[in-house]
Amino acid sequence: MSKYDNLTNYLRSVEEERWDTTFDEIEAVLEFKLPESARRYPAWWANQSTGPRVQCSSWMRVGWHAADLDLEGGRVSFVRADGKFNEDEMNVEKNQPAQGQSLAEAVHAAKTTISEIAGVSTENVRISIDY
Repeated sequence: MSKYDNLTNYLRSVEEERWDTTFDEIEAVLEFKLPESARRYPAWWANQSTGPRVQCSSWMRVGWHAADLDLEGGRVSFVRADGKFNEDEMNVEKNQPAQGQSLAEAVHAAKTTISEIAGVSTENVRISIDY
């Protein structure tokens, strides 16, 4: 059971090929606020089928992908992944720091996202960079 099951169940019920929505509408479906990282970092919305990103699996396991992310406007679209999905056409960038973001800010954002997904404190998340 995932805390994002309400979103999974909602997307199962959508009959259209695309759902254009706001963060507020998603929060109403979830019945809780999205984490701050969802409002600040495109990576939170990345369509990653591997790893511990419970939010991604909540839409991907029922055949949807996040697309057309607008962080400033608080909007995202979900499109059905029916074999026609092309990640190059999506505006959700994977693991890309926000424009003008320092390395320290990017690491902090990653630690925050990981801690939220894993359900642990950011102090328990370690990130190492090998140059």
